[in-house]
Amino acid sequence: MSKSVITSYTLIDFLSEADMLAFLSFAEESMQAHADNLKAHRITKFYISRIFNKGDKFAIGNWLEYEDQEA
Repeated sequence: MSKSVITSYTLIDFLSEADMLAFLSFAEESMQAHADNLKAHRITKFYISRIFNKGDKFAIGNWLEYEDQEA
């Protein structure tokens, strides 16, 4: 049986730009420890990106790529 890469994409919505920026600041500060934990669980790729929407929408996209289904 062949193994497949598994991906997960999550959108995180925030009530305000300040809340979103606080999350991004927290993510930057704790990224190395978080990345080490993800690698230990066989996650091969991890991205956080800001989603640019019109109006008063504030969102972050979170992409995880797992080594295989067992990860």
